[in-house]
Amino acid sequence: MSEPTGAARRRGPFKVGDQVQLTDPKGRHYTFTLEAGKNFHTHKGSFPHDELIGAPEGSVVRTTGNVAYLALRPLLPDYVLSMPRGAAVVYPKLTVDDLQDNLSDADVDRVVLDMLAPWECLDAVSKALVPGGILCAYVATTTQLSRTVESIREIGCFAEPQPWESMIRNWHVEGLAVRPDHRMIGHTGFLVTARRLADGVEPPVRRRRPSKGAYGEDYDGPGSRSGSAAGRD
Repeated sequence: MSEPTGAARRRGPFKVGDQVQLTDPKGRHYTFTLEAGKNFHTHKGSFPHDELIGAPEGSVVRTTGNVAYLALRPLLPDYVLSMPRGAAVVYPKLTVDDLQDNLSDADVDRVVLDMLAPWECLDAVSKALVPGGILCAYVATTTQLSRTVESIREIGCFAEPQPWESMIRNWHVEGLAVRPDHRMIGHTGFLVTARRLADGVEPPVRRRRPSKGAYGEDYDGPGSRSGSAAGRD
């Protein structure tokens, strides 16, 4: 008899081999795999796995120290945060070459750049991308972010680039005491995306005017060629 997969594996009572996430009274998580005859140990006592095997998801178990733990199957974010991490093997691609000088591919729909200076490859990438194709560049610092965005604007064959970062912040809510948590998940870098325009098409003029001094003292406003991206502002 084959093992259940999909929703059938994620539903029903806990069984041997299931991953379980315990939540203690302080909101801390502990993830482990159910094994018959084994015990789960914490500094607040222990309890046998057998107490959970056959119990419905959402049950509460108590340790020998009388501490209650809520038992649920972990969701994907919970699993990712608790999964073991190790080095990954990077296999050679079909093409191994210098992207900046020897990009032979054409009619490419998507390009992802994860390198120190993605702006150096924009000319080659723009020739390979089809109209409407997406460029996505990962950069780690704000100075790299600025140069990447301005270089995409300067090359003139992309729509307005969209830079963004991801942040997740939990909130503490106890009656009228409502405030952000002391910890949050912030960015580890920035992503910049831009769409390739059709050949010969100029990007629309941006309506948002830069603040005074944003492009240096030599910037004279729309039409100026003294700044790196001033020609299209």
